[in-house]
Amino acid sequence: MSELIILAKTGQDEINDIRRSEEGTEKGTVYRDADTALEFLKYNETGTEQDVVDEKALVRKINWMIVPIMFACYFLQYLDKSLLNYAAIMGIFEDANINTEQYRTLSWLFYLAFLIFEFPHAFLM
Repeated sequence: MSELIILAKTGQDEINDIRRSEEGTEKGTVYRDADTALEFLKYNETGTEQDVVDEKALVRKINWMIVPIMFACYFLQYLDKSLLNYAAIMGIFEDANINTEQYRTLSWLFYLAFLIFEFPHAFLM
């Protein structure tokens, strides 16, 4: 018994197929109005091998992508903490109706969260 494998379907709803036997050998190929890629594959059955990538160049390229992103994240973290200090000077106590104890709690909660999540962050990186 042979298995029908559908390769492509043209605009006229004609199906190009390959019939394979139970052993998996190719019995015949029917190409009717196939697209250009299918014709290319018919004459070039084996693909080209990919070039070996220089590992140092790949690592350097990855680092040029990751290091700026990490820099931006750490900069935003620093900016967030420093803006909390500037907000204290500019009147966050009156605007948010908080006292010095609540501000102190907000400040150490920031560092506690930073300390807790720094290890998973470093592990994942």
